[in-house]
Amino acid sequence: MHNVTPFELNYLGLDSKEFAKLELLTSEQLIIAWILILIEYFVQFINIPFGIINMKILYCTSLLHRNLKFILITQSGLIIFEALIRLFFVGPIKYFTGDIFWFQTEFRFTTIKFLVQLPIFSRMIFCHLIIIERICATVFIKCYETEKGRIFTASWIFIFLILSVLNFVHNEEDEANDNLSSQNVTLSSAIIAVLLALIGLFEIILIGVIWKYNKNKLNGFSNSSQLSIIGGKPVVVINVHRRTSEYKLKKRYQYLENMRSALQLAPTILAYFVAGVSTAFSQTFYSIIFEADDFTCEIISQLNNVFIAFINFLIIFTTIFFHKILRKNFFKIFNQIFCCAPKIKISQEKSTINKITPTLAQQQTEKYFAILKGTWD
Repeated sequence: MHNVTPFELNYLGLDSKEFAKLELLTSEQLIIAWILILIEYFVQFINIPFGIINMKILYCTSLLHRNLKFILITQSGLIIFEALIRLFFVGPIKYFTGDIFWFQTEFRFTTIKFLVQLPIFSRMIFCHLIIIERICATVFIKCYETEKGRIFTASWIFIFLILSVLNFVHNEEDEANDNLSSQNVTLSSAIIAVLLALIGLFEIILIGVIWKYNKNKLNGFSNSSQLSIIGGKPVVVINVHRRTSEYKLKKRYQYLENMRSALQLAPTILAYFVAGVSTAFSQTFYSIIFEADDFTCEIISQLNNVFIAFINFLIIFTTIFFHKILRKNFFKIFNQIFCCAPKIKISQEKSTINKITPTLAQQQTEKYFAILKGTWD
């Protein structure tokens, strides 16, 4: 059995009792645990390059409002940060100490413990933040496109950090008062997780309502006006007699972009909802089901880690895949990275040659028959 050092006990939260439990596990159980761990780390490894590509595409695009763009970039950055923690922080500790069920929240150094919990807490917040931003874009459509949004961005960052600190302090007090390990949860935490999952279901419906509202506004705007070119510039003519300013075009464009953003973000909101359901299930399991053995509890925890890694991948992927222009930019960068562009050019050249060759053959055949005809005549 592993001898726990003072550093491991005071800073990593390792306990000799945990190693005693590991000694009771069979080889088959250890193999199952390691397979789940390796699957999670494989997905986390994929999340890093995809997250970087995602951030590059979002940073370079001008199709999204700055508020939404900054939220999505921060979201991808936190997912990358969590993947780095799991791969280069949690993984080596599990391997070198032998405690394969060690989790980053067991760390006893307060500052680092807060930082490693930040990506976990962000999954509870960013879904609501995206919905709030889209509501603002819909309600304040007259001025939202022209506003820089610095107040909105500064406000949500400040509120997010305050809520993160309060959540961290609350969890620390629960562990101290109830003498819980960081892998266990209280009944109140489980209830909060269930409520957040229900709110996530409501937000899925709400993003559909936002899309429908902007669609109706766009259709109504199109029915009451028509686009014309007057003086070499595109303007909107209402009732074919009254000319409006170019502001109307911006408003019409904003309705269209709000529809596109709603369609783009709907799968991402759904992924957040599934993550909330997974968290609610695992926390309810720990809070209510007491008769499960240690191995079952740890496997449920590791399955949740695997599931969350897949959810993070889906969040990164769906953010850009369901936007037509961003998806096109993604495949362009993907082709550049994996050197697909030269192959495409070569294939195009071959197809061009194949198209030209029959034409030359036809010309030679016609000349040949012309010569034959001349000899017979």
